[in-house]
Amino acid sequence: MDRLKEKIVEFGSYLNDVTNVGLSNNEKDMYFILEKLVTEVQNSLPKVPCMDKCSGCCINSGLPRVTSIEWNLIHKHIINNMSEENKNIVLEKLNQLHVPQLDELIKEQNRISQSHTKIDINNPLPKPDFKSGYCPFLIENS
Repeated sequence: MDRLKEKIVEFGSYLNDVTNVGLSNNEKDMYFILEKLVTEVQNSLPKVPCMDKCSGCCINSGLPRVTSIEWNLIHKHIINNMSEENKNIVLEKLNQLHVPQLDELIKEQNRISQSHTKIDINNPLPKPDFKSGYCPFLIENS
């Protein structure tokens, strides 16, 4: 974890010198810095550091959201380790909990994808009223 902290500080120091986004493959490019940092996080935390049976982030914390790093780990688990029975449970939960609120999910995607420079702070898009905040991957509180 100390190495990760050092890398975050190191890459953070490059931010003042960024001159472009996606135009070079060095420390002057925002995407280059972000990709290096994501790689460092993935190498430092090869597993999501959740305690088994915790589920604190998975229940009623709003719409379940994960980072791309967490999603990659979840996806690997689904493909490599999840039983067919549990895959079916997840699909059933998705259909039951989240398909009925698909319109709200799309509204939220539109809301968060707006450029921060184009948002009218006096009249922002309203946050959707999600009926379910449960993660469909939560099975037996794990």
